[in-house]
Amino acid sequence: ELMRQAVSDFIKNISLSGLPLHGRPVLLVWQGVLEENLATVELSVQQAAVAAIPAFLDQYWVVDGVLDYERRDKLVSCFIGKLSGGEMVRRGFSSALGVLPGSILRGKEEEVIHALIKCSKITEGTEKWAEARRDAVKALGCVVCTAQGWLSHQLVPHVYDCFLLALEDYTVDRRGDTGAWVREAAIGGVEALTLSLLAGGEEKVQATIVSQLMPCLAQQATEKIARTRGHAGKVFTSLLWATAASGRDLPGVPRLQEVRQIFPKEADINWTVESETFPKFVQLLHLSEYSERILLGLIVSIGGLTERLVKNASESMFTQLRLMNTSQLETFASSMLVVFKRHQKVDRVTIPMFKFIDQLLTSSSLENLLENNTNQFSFQLFSLCKAEISKSGDPNKIMSSSDVFCQLLQSADTNTVKKCLVQLSIFLCHKFPRVRKSTAEKMYEALLTFTENEIVPEDDLDAVMELLSDTQWDDSVDTLRPIRNKICEMAGVPAPTVLKKTAE
Repeated sequence: ELMRQAVSDFIKNISLSGLPLHGRPVLLVWQGVLEENLATVELSVQQAAVAAIPAFLDQYWVVDGVLDYERRDKLVSCFIGKLSGGEMVRRGFSSALGVLPGSILRGKEEEVIHALIKCSKITEGTEKWAEARRDAVKALGCVVCTAQGWLSHQLVPHVYDCFLLALEDYTVDRRGDTGAWVREAAIGGVEALTLSLLAGGEEKVQATIVSQLMPCLAQQATEKIARTRGHAGKVFTSLLWATAASGRDLPGVPRLQEVRQIFPKEADINWTVESETFPKFVQLLHLSEYSERILLGLIVSIGGLTERLVKNASESMFTQLRLMNTSQLETFASSMLVVFKRHQKVDRVTIPMFKFIDQLLTSSSLENLLENNTNQFSFQLFSLCKAEISKSGDPNKIMSSSDVFCQLLQSADTNTVKKCLVQLSIFLCHKFPRVRKSTAEKMYEALLTFTENEIVPEDDLDAVMELLSDTQWDDSVDTLRPIRNKICEMAGVPAPTVLKKTAE
């Protein structure tokens, strides 16, 4: 493997030296060696071959300023054909296509761009190939920047669509969120392509595309991986303050002047530090064009596991919510419901969503909405939570949802309260003992906390509390069902009925 790496370096250096070997048979041998090295599983060998490709092709495919088109066409077709191979082969040849010099690329850029776009998408059997998708997206960014001077304007939207799709890559495997590599490659591609187009004149940049991109970048800047947040934050501000040669701003940035006030040009921000970035980005919650995307990022961060991230993200958001009037809070709540509905049954969003909502309701930030018995927010939230856990066998998800149902017991809407009690009573006889125990504890705490709301008639409150605290909830369901039904009776809600033997 060391020899293969050395041979690639040798070919690169000979090419750079300009040694006149045109027409010699050795060139075919070298081409074969480089292609073999691009297909190897050894990453260092691949990278050395990729580094040799531009100099080799520039030096020996162009004779006296004239490109050998036949050889070029065969080479590009061969490279594109190799993209259908295994993951490492695809990685090597994607990267090689990305470094093709302009002299070789010209006239074949459309073919190369469409091939790389195809490789950047998740297909059956390639779900775990995050690195291959990342390399394809990186190569795509390089190709469009190389060909920008003569690139057809009809190809540009296809490239941006690819980047936008890559920003939604949340592939997870045993190594963690490997989709983050693809998202970061897309963020870099977006910046390179947009600034490259803008340098040629602001009329080359489509405002509608930029208006889609900026909220997506803001979302990435508020998510849980520090490296991704840092990259997205830098690119967001880079595009925010970008100007064409004429001095005009990048067209299509939503609410440009308002956002610039939040992110001053001279501000020195460390984009990976939560305490510096979250207070800035949460201010975009006021702007309807950004609110849903920012919320999506905040949900994943606040509902996450990293203590410092959760603390900074939640403090920043609650500070912002305290500055909102009732109308703005209603808009915020509506956006949250929209995000929840749009990502129903997507565990990546909904599991942290339950923790996020629990914190939100505990903080009293939405007290005005919950105390208004004509407001439908609490009932809509209950309905979405119930739909989310229906047919779920994940005990952790069910226990997280019970936190939300307990918080909703403070609602002034009696219909919502009754429905939450019924849902919680179902959990009291759930097949998992830990769900039963956890629900009983949380119900006890909620009834204690919200005593003023009279969730359970005052005369029966002590008896219900006693049953919740004294019952052994890890006993058999058959033993517990009469106790649960007694609690329902005293709470004034119908006891759940068994639909079939395994249900409840």
